Amino acid sequence: MDAFWSQDLVNEWNDKHSPKKVLRRPKDIAALEVADGGSDSLQHSSSRSPTKSPTKKTREEIQTRKTFDIQKQSIAESFVRELDGLIGGGEVQKLASSTGGIKLEWSKKLNSTAGRAHWRREGTKVRGEDGTITTTYKHNASIELAEKVIDNEGWQPLYQDCRNDKLISYRPSAQRRST
Repeated sequence: MDAFWSQDLVNEWNDKHSPKKVLRRPKDIAALEVADGGSDSLQHSSSRSPTKSPTKKTREEIQTRKTFDIQKQSIAESFVRELDGLIGGGEVQKLASSTGGIKLEWSKKLNSTAGRAHWRREGTKVRGEDGTITTTYKHNASIELAEKVIDNEGWQPLYQDCRNDKLISYRPSAQRRST
């Protein structure tokens, strides 16, 4: 038979000319050593499996995050109150008070914007005993904020004078600029 078609000859040639693959798992190294007759030419790796998952958070980190989420809510609420007081004279909060005030909702799905404001007015008409129709309005106000707006404790509010039409925003404390 032709040497080209001999499987044993092809395997020997492949074993001789192919680079050796270094095995990393101890179980594979032990199996290979038994097959080779105890050859010490292989590199042994003493890799251990990690004791903890690198993505799993400790209890302290989880508690710190929960505490910050509470602080984040109060920071956002105080900022909205401040804006309403400075710009609107408190009218937004006053109009929305019948429905529980301005509601802040945190969303993980907002990727292209920092937030959205929603305003809805519901009117109800009531006919009085004297035949007059009285319309009362309920105002629903909510602000949907991206969770990435305030994502760590380094964020501090930067208030500038609204009367001079300057920007009011949140910036990380490390990036504050003097104007």
